[in-house]
Amino acid sequence: MDTTPDLDTISTDEGFFFPEDEARLYHWQLALQSARIPYSVEWDDDSPVLRVPAEYTEVARQELASYDYNNIDWPPEPLKEPSEHEKAKPFMTIASLETALASLVILTGIHIRSVLSGEVWKTAGLWNAVKIRSGEPWRIVTALTLHTDEAHLASNLFWTTALLAIIGVDLGGGMAVLFMLLAGITSNLAMLFLSAEHSSLGASTMVFALVGLLCTLRTADSLKERRLHGGNFVSLLPWLPLFTGVVVFAFYGTAPGSDVLAHLYGLLSGLIWGIAALPCKNTTNHKWLQFFAGIFAISFVALALSKLP
Repeated sequence: MDTTPDLDTISTDEGFFFPEDEARLYHWQLALQSARIPYSVEWDDDSPVLRVPAEYTEVARQELASYDYNNIDWPPEPLKEPSEHEKAKPFMTIASLETALASLVILTGIHIRSVLSGEVWKTAGLWNAVKIRSGEPWRIVTALTLHTDEAHLASNLFWTTALLAIIGVDLGGGMAVLFMLLAGITSNLAMLFLSAEHSSLGASTMVFALVGLLCTLRTADSLKERRLHGGNFVSLLPWLPLFTGVVVFAFYGTAPGSDVLAHLYGLLSGLIWGIAALPCKNTTNHKWLQFFAGIFAISFVALALSKLP
């Protein structure tokens, strides 16, 4: 690379130098002052002119050329505003936390109402293929909200609240609740055709649907990261969220006494609905959309529960 300053870039006459504008005049003045070269500033109409003694002409020319060469990329371009992908996302937001806490309150309220009904709500709301095919389709939804006891409820409340608070950052609170419900219903519909003799009760199906949603969303983020950066480790990143989801299912979803089929179908449904949710990642600031999505999901559950005696 040639590091020799180009003297031809300096417009000059014998003892005179002609900066393009006042900004360059200021910088040239600083360069001459640092080299202790005497000069004066004159004006030709509105154009600035630097004048140096004749014996300093060549030295000044070399000094100014060297200054321009060393500062060819100065000032630097202003920093660009980071893109949405480059901005660090918070772990959770106030809106997503409020949504998660609201779901906690709703599920707790449903459980209290179920306890007050004795075993009536659990019996009438249990997922049962025979009953559903016999004309009780509300069981597909009600089974997602009812629990056998307080320990069952507490476990699902913890995971539902935590995962909703996280996913709500990506999708917004209302859309997160809606996709959780859609994935849960899809899972129960799948069991209707693939596991006819199976019975199910509890929000753990939606918990694993949330795990699947989160895996898909984070995998999409990782794929973008891989396109932006290189390296062998970065090439593995897209698969880490999926691997994490499988590990969570293996350790938590297959525990003794757990509903393995419901958990598996919930995870798979969440992965699929996560793809559909990707375009919604830009709707977090659409408050009315989030509001109506949440209201629709809650209303759908309330409609199903209204069918219980």
